[in-house]
This record gives sequence, structure tokens and C-alpha cells, in this order.
Amino acid sequence: FRAFPIKGPPPMKVRFQNFTTGHIARFLWDFGDGGTSLERSPVHTYVAEGTYTVKLNVVTTTGAQGIATKLGYIVVDQDESPPFFYVDSIDD
Repeated sequence: FRAFPIKGPPPMKVRFQNFTTGHIARFLWDFGDGGTSLERSPVHTYVAEGTYTVKLNVVTTTGAQGIATKLGYIVVDQDESPPFFYVDSIDD
């Protein structure tokens, strides 16, 4: 999985993308701040400053289980600038 943005000031809305393939019966996200989700690719808002470890636990239809963990993946800091994209203007 991956997320965007991974650094920014609170409150920080993060979109998680799940790249798990196969016959998945269940997803369980742990966002590291007490929040969880059962969605495939959730959006989560971090409201407190801190560094968060994110875990994704998947269970297949045959009962197999896999866990992906990213230690210290999300950094919420008041001094971080929110990400932006610079786009050139388009002339008609």
C-alpha cells in the first residue's frame, strides 16, 4: 500500500491506496492513532501531531492472512507545509 500525503500539518486528510490482489475476504487498516477501517482504499484524517505506523491486515477467502506494516510512515507536524502541485497556465 501507499498513502498521500505522508507529511503535513493537522488536520491532515490521507488517502490510502491498496494494491492487494487475489480473492480477499477482508481488509483491516490500523492507522496508528486509534483509527481503523475495513475499506479497501480508505481516506483517514489525522488530527493530532505525531509520527504514525500504519498496518494493513488482509484475509483471503481461503483463510490465509497477510500483514503489511510501515513504521513511522505518516508524519503530522504543524511545521510541515502541505504538499502542492505547480501547474503551468494553459493558453487558449
